[in-house]
Amino acid sequence: MREALAAALRSLPEPERRHLGVAFSGGLDSAVLLHALAALRRELGFELTALHVHHGLSTNADVWEDFCREAARAAGAGFAARRVAVERGGNVEEGARKARYAALAFMCGDLRIDCLLTAHHQDDQVETLMLQLLRGAGVAGLSAMTPLGRLGAGALLRPLLDLRRVKLEAYAKDFGLAHIEDESNADARYDRNALRNQVLPLLAGIRAGYARGIARSARRIAEAGGLLQELAEQDLLAAGGGPGKLPLAALAAQSDARAANLLRGWLRVSGLRAPSEARLAEMLKQLGSAGSPDSEGNRLLFHHDGHLLRAWRGWAWLDPGGRGEGARAANEDAQPPQAQTLELLWRGESSLPAPAWRGSLSVRKSQLGIPGSLLAASPILVRPRTGGERIRLHPARPSQSLKNAFQQADVPPWRRHAPLFWLGGELLYVPALGMDSRWQTEVGGDLASLDGGGARYSMEWHPD
Repeated sequence: MREALAAALRSLPEPERRHLGVAFSGGLDSAVLLHALAALRRELGFELTALHVHHGLSTNADVWEDFCREAARAAGAGFAARRVAVERGGNVEEGARKARYAALAFMCGDLRIDCLLTAHHQDDQVETLMLQLLRGAGVAGLSAMTPLGRLGAGALLRPLLDLRRVKLEAYAKDFGLAHIEDESNADARYDRNALRNQVLPLLAGIRAGYARGIARSARRIAEAGGLLQELAEQDLLAAGGGPGKLPLAALAAQSDARAANLLRGWLRVSGLRAPSEARLAEMLKQLGSAGSPDSEGNRLLFHHDGHLLRAWRGWAWLDPGGRGEGARAANEDAQPPQAQTLELLWRGESSLPAPAWRGSLSVRKSQLGIPGSLLAASPILVRPRTGGERIRLHPARPSQSLKNAFQQADVPPWRRHAPLFWLGGELLYVPALGMDSRWQTEVGGDLASLDGGGARYSMEWHPD
């Protein structure tokens, strides 16, 4: 097992295996993973931290946290714990899972952990696929768990997915590992426990190698899901769409199944979760009747995954915004109530938050941009659009009003009320249009002498 674990770790890029975290419940599976990793730490040269989530669902939760802290100390690993609150009504399993991963993501970010490892094994994979079947999941759900994924800004590795739990039990016995027995694992009210303790033993009596076969099916379904996403991205590229923007004609030109795949893939490319089958069908229905490319309709279509889905001039658009945005979205010509003037001081940061405008300004090095010395010379003034502002988007062309610039660039009405950014009394940057050309220069250009040939920077506005 250690050989397979070492191979999985070596397959990671070096920056993703300098500081490893283990999702450590104290149960047999995670106890085995922590022990095996501790044995490899000196050989592979990584830092190791055990991360424990205290769910508070058991009267033994405090004792379990103490056990995990001591086990981590004995293994020579660091330890961190985080307490979460899980609603006891409804689906407790799903609530605990979501709370657990949110807590693990927080701890990984807080401790700067490069990769989180979990002890999921082949039996877990079988249970997950069968639960998804019972829920009527699609290809993404039936792919079950992937060996490598993402959690927050870091990697998520499940290195034991090809091992049966009996292998882990044998390892624990060989090394005399103590572990926690969660009493809730015997509670048949939970679907996973009922599958594990009642259904899977029946399958084992029918076919001894059932777990390998089901895990193999999960891998093949995952491959099919990857191909469907590739097809969606190809269709999106061919239609001229991209993250946050999709031509409605591309949906109308496809078969029902391919249109659904394109919409689902576009949402994923835009960083959103896939909707349910019923919700996806309703999205397609409303987008299909949203109007022609000449239509000025900009009504709110859907709230999905913290974003607003709208249709305007033949395109579907995505913008950040929760359900509380609905009333404001109804009147697109009104200045947002949060608009106010503020100053931002740039001292080399990659992002400047502007909470009053519910967003942040990213500042990145660029071949064509404003010299850093000018950007740092005085505060960046952030203020609302008041009318009469003009911008020059190309040095060889005259300036024009923002109204004309927005119209020529087909910027939707609700995006025209983002804040404007000024420097030294001159307009610097307008979201959805870009920087005024007077500030931009290539390295070695006319403004080079003002910056001693230093770095140039471009900027982009990111709404929350």
